[in-house]
Amino acid sequence: MLIAIKKIAPALATGNSIVLKPSELAPVTVLELASIFNDSGLPPGVFNVVTGFGPQTGRALCSHPHVRKVDLTGGTATGRHVGAAAGANLAGVLTELGGKAPMIIFDDADIEQAVNGAAFATFVASGQTCIMGARVLVHQSVYDKFIKALVTKTSQIRVGDPFSLDTQMGPVISDASKQKITSMVNKAKDQGAKVLTGGGPPILPPPFDKGHYYSPTILEVTPSMEIWREEVFGPVLVAVPFNTEEEAIHLANDSPYGLAASIWTNNVMRAHRVADKLDVGIIWINDHHRNDPSSPWGGMKDSGIGRENGLSSLHEYTQTKSVVVRLDSSPFDWFQQATVRYS
Repeated sequence: MLIAIKKIAPALATGNSIVLKPSELAPVTVLELASIFNDSGLPPGVFNVVTGFGPQTGRALCSHPHVRKVDLTGGTATGRHVGAAAGANLAGVLTELGGKAPMIIFDDADIEQAVNGAAFATFVASGQTCIMGARVLVHQSVYDKFIKALVTKTSQIRVGDPFSLDTQMGPVISDASKQKITSMVNKAKDQGAKVLTGGGPPILPPPFDKGHYYSPTILEVTPSMEIWREEVFGPVLVAVPFNTEEEAIHLANDSPYGLAASIWTNNVMRAHRVADKLDVGIIWINDHHRNDPSSPWGGMKDSGIGRENGLSSLHEYTQTKSVVVRLDSSPFDWFQQATVRYS
């Protein structure tokens, strides 16, 4: 619902009509919203919901000649297909795609707050957000202290019934998602990754033992491993140490994605210096994941095109029209000026 509202609000505010196709795995809230809009008096045809699968329904919508703008939150591969389909009709495209956000922990950071921030960034929503803290880069001098504290906190996260207020992390969205997470973690282990906590499904009582659960996981890896650069989209964090600011920047940018990052330091000059060199669209300093709705939202590289939120979102859903008015009433005849040349 949050993702949908980020698109619906500016689109309606700028006078557009909408056809929204929710994920086939989570259509209920958007259908309820359509009912609320209808009851509130929104004119028929302004907000429409079409359910279905991406390869059929999504493709038909994106390639329809009457669609003038397509806004997608999804995977990078899907984003390429959507962009190609919309591009055939020269329709505009706005995409927020995959991510592999680095969290850079410098030696002068508040370790306790950095641990709390990293745990929240990684494991909220079971790690199923594009901006989740997927990689943690820690200065060598505080690496052991930070990792020990983070592992302790992570191992204490209560996994279980999502309807229980005692639960801190629920399941992932589907069995296919769980299987992908399992496959990527197992491959990383085969390549030499060290499991610091988690690394598989949790032991839960019935009926949750049959659910799509995966334990909060931290892996110690090397940058040569696939899991360092590729998106898992689940509760999995990979960790590496670094020695210099330059090395941290290089490691942080070592991914095809460029959606988000966080920098943890008490040195404001370092924070801005590093932020300037990161190839990402959203950067937090001493925080992660929490955002002001007025702050532009979007990525670089394989993480998408365009910006949501704030004034940027209003520009995304409008087009500039130029009207030039001649105010000089004196006669004008270009071809009576023999010596002039165009431009």
